[in-house]
Amino acid sequence: MALMDLSDWLDEYTRPEIVWYLKRLSGNDTLANGSHQAGPYVPKEFLLDIFPQLSPEVENPDVRFDLYIDSHIDYRSVRAVWYNKKLHGSGTRNEARLTNFGGKESALLDPESTGALTVFAFVKKEGQTAECHVWVSRNELEEDLIEERTGFVEPGTYLI
Repeated sequence: MALMDLSDWLDEYTRPEIVWYLKRLSGNDTLANGSHQAGPYVPKEFLLDIFPQLSPEVENPDVRFDLYIDSHIDYRSVRAVWYNKKLHGSGTRNEARLTNFGGKESALLDPESTGALTVFAFVKKEGQTAECHVWVSRNELEEDLIEERTGFVEPGTYLI
C-alpha cells in the first residue's frame, strides 16, 4: 500500500465509534526476545473498557474478535485476554494481551516490527467492540504521518 493509502486509512478510522490505541511494538510484544508471551500488551483498564464482558470473577477471562492488519493485508480471529490469576490467589500475573496471531507470519509478531509505531482502531457497534483494524508502520514516513495527527509516541508508552 502506498503512503496515500495510510492517509485514507487514518481518515476512514477516525470516527466517534472508533477508539485508537497507539504504541511502538516492544520485543516482548513481537517474537524478538523469544518470550512465550507473544502478542501485544494492552493496559488492562483499556481492555476492560473496550471489552466490558471481561469479568474479574472469571479466571483469565477472554473474548475473541476480528482483527484486520490493513497495513499488511492480513486477517485474524484473535483473543483479548486478561491474565488475572493474581486476583484469584493462584498466580502472579495481572496483565492483558492480544494473542493468537499465528506466529511470525503476522506483522504484529514479526521481530522486524519491533519498534514500529502501531495503531489499533477498535470499532464499537451497539456498545460492543465488533472488530479492530490495525496499521503497523513500515517506515519513518508512515510514522511521521500518524504522529502528525496524534503527537509523538515514546517507546515504552502508549496513547489512547
